[in-house]
Amino acid sequence: MIFIINGNISYNEQAGTLHNVSDPDNSIPLLKPTGRLLSLFVRNNNILITREQLLNDVWEDYGLKASNNNLNNYISGLRKSLAQLGEEELLITYPRQGFKFLAKSIHCNEIVSSSENSNDIVKFDGYHLQREKKRSVLIRGGPWQILALCIITCLALLSFGLFYKSHAQISITNLGSYQKCKIYSIKNGKITSQEMESMIQHAHYNCNVDANIYYYSNMEDKNLNTNAPLLTYCPLDKLKPCKNTYITRK
Repeated sequence: MIFIINGNISYNEQAGTLHNVSDPDNSIPLLKPTGRLLSLFVRNNNILITREQLLNDVWEDYGLKASNNNLNNYISGLRKSLAQLGEEELLITYPRQGFKFLAKSIHCNEIVSSSENSNDIVKFDGYHLQREKKRSVLIRGGPWQILALCIITCLALLSFGLFYKSHAQISITNLGSYQKCKIYSIKNGKITSQEMESMIQHAHYNCNVDANIYYYSNMEDKNLNTNAPLLTYCPLDKLKPCKNTYITRK
């Protein structure tokens, strides 16, 4: 599913990425919980979602444990990603209650496999949902083709659901802190405190301010066409964007 938010941001739910509609090659990858949060928000635009519901739907349902502090950190990261793409006021906090997503418009493109790639476009406009069908050659083809389309669609959705479920759980380990930076390892990447400090200094990150640093032990670097450790530095100041730095091995 691909959601177009305010005609400006494209959210690829399956890939877990955000990018500006005018710059599709420059995408921002989202952590799995962040993607699940955004999926809930875009499907419940203009509706207040409680903290309890977010914790249940994003973590508990996937066998994970999380606290309000975890939720705050992921909400902050999501805000920064959206702000990087020019949307700074989409998420509104309701103290002690929850959060509300306030997009002026959300369009959803659901591509159904067929000989002519017919599209089903869903519009989310405030509290209302409208579905517009583009012409479909298969629908005019008779009941057997409609039945075949239904079977193919159900199998595709089932396969994607199993794939998403098996890959949705992500391990985040607290590695401690360096100055005012809290350090987390994604997918249990192992690293010593000395190695982490060396990477932080190499990346010239400012840990004199409150920030979160996420360590990925093995990520694809498209520029160098290889895999390398990746650090993501996210200041807690919501006006400052996150930074990604690949650590090249010597």
